[in-house]
Amino acid sequence: MGTGFDFARAMAPFWLSTTQYDESLLMVSAGAGLPEARLLFRPEQIVSLTDSALRTEYVYGIDWLYDPVANAIRLPAGSRAPFLTEDELYPPVPGPDTLYRTGGGHILGKMSGGFFHEKQLAVTYRIASNDWGGPVPVFEPGLLPRTIGRLTAGSPLKIAFFGDSITLGADASGYLNVPPFMPGWEKLVERKLNGSYSSAVSTVNLSLYGKNSIVGAESAAALVAPEKPDLVVVAFGMNDGAVVSPDAFRNNIRTIIQDVKAGHPPAEFILVSTMLPNPETPFYAMQASYREELAKLVGPGVALADMTRIHQELLLRKPYRDMTGNHINHPNDYLVRWYAQVVSALLVPG
Repeated sequence: MGTGFDFARAMAPFWLSTTQYDESLLMVSAGAGLPEARLLFRPEQIVSLTDSALRTEYVYGIDWLYDPVANAIRLPAGSRAPFLTEDELYPPVPGPDTLYRTGGGHILGKMSGGFFHEKQLAVTYRIASNDWGGPVPVFEPGLLPRTIGRLTAGSPLKIAFFGDSITLGADASGYLNVPPFMPGWEKLVERKLNGSYSSAVSTVNLSLYGKNSIVGAESAAALVAPEKPDLVVVAFGMNDGAVVSPDAFRNNIRTIIQDVKAGHPPAEFILVSTMLPNPETPFYAMQASYREELAKLVGPGVALADMTRIHQELLLRKPYRDMTGNHINHPNDYLVRWYAQVVSALLVPG
């Protein structure tokens, strides 16, 4: 049996750790080939392979094999582990859960429920050295001096999270109410800060499911400012992609900052650049361009959590299906953990 959700394992920094805990895989078979999925790093030792609930452990040589040439896990015939076929992932005919696939055909997407969560696996393995080459979050207390000052002094800290459904917690297993019941990244950040400082850190999630930065800019004065937060984590972008130009996006985020500060001048901000939507779906548009616009707003009192470039680097090593909760635009537990770790690293040294 697996261990279930473990906070310390979930928050071990992916870019530093020589043990990769519960990396997510979606096993897919093409034609007559065995279902397989490749790993982010090259393992020195594979410790375990479990279901995404982290309860059922699969047996090496019976349920799974490792191919060192492809750096991939494969499922032999008779394996108990779940998988999808390429025809299931890319149905030959449209259905209620399909979208048009970029370049032609159809692609499976599930906007609600735990379908992909139930099909994914979690692998834990040790690596000789961590060769992560993507962006690494940096603790820069000078950007958030009041926030870091309150944390180091042990003063209470209130954080408001303000974004879209990703910030609301979709599709973390806790949001879906399925094992291992991992909370969204807001609560992971809160727990990390409360475990790292003597401050009483509280959070309020004011995120708006399905909304974009236009609605955020219209709502910030009424929704966020009255909460008088010390820190506001702003995370829009996913739903902006097809309708909001990069310049307009930057102006919307600037309006959120200005309107919150007008109601509560001490507030500081972390701006989170969005993960990307599935590039094989029509949802994929201008999202990647917003990262540079957010960077233009960084300065005293405003920091950037760069999830866009991190997700781009992950996609060079792993397919989108390994890291998604709906195969369209939501993270699964694995990518939710990246969000939590990146934002926490801006607030916790080391």
